[in-house]
Amino acid sequence: RPTLALWSESLPLGETSGPIRLAFDLSSAASISRLARRFDADVTDPDYEALRADVTERVYAPFDVGDVRVSPFVGMRWTGYFDRDDGGDDVSRTALEAGVRANLQLHRDYDVSGGRWRLDGLRHVIDLDVGAYARAFDDVAPDDVPYFDRVDQEEDRTEVFD
Repeated sequence: RPTLALWSESLPLGETSGPIRLAFDLSSAASISRLARRFDADVTDPDYEALRADVTERVYAPFDVGDVRVSPFVGMRWTGYFDRDDGGDDVSRTALEAGVRANLQLHRDYDVSGGRWRLDGLRHVIDLDVGAYARAFDDVAPDDVPYFDRVDQEEDRTEVFD
């Protein structure tokens, strides 16, 4: 189903002074959508739908280690499920998040110009990310939310990704 999403990245909050200087950025994301789960006719589970609203707020303190950008963060995530047709009550859940991401961008420029697209150079970019993430203090049991969000990994967890 269509999703309405709003987000902002890297809204500066200020920086520290002294020998260790860190700049803090706020990242916000909000979305609302009607989620639907449909099953094949051979599966006996009933179809269901719910309206889901989701808000994530994170404060990052990024810094560079050589060419690698390291971005530790802390934040909060709120998710609400409303107008459920699976027989469950409306649910509102809140959790704290913390983690760190590391990013390295490799690129190579090629001296290509002209042609059909009137090129003025060409750049090949490889963007490498690695990180760790933890979610804690979730105030709702995973069994109380529609199952499609357990597929979206909304449960308490620690994750390492690349």
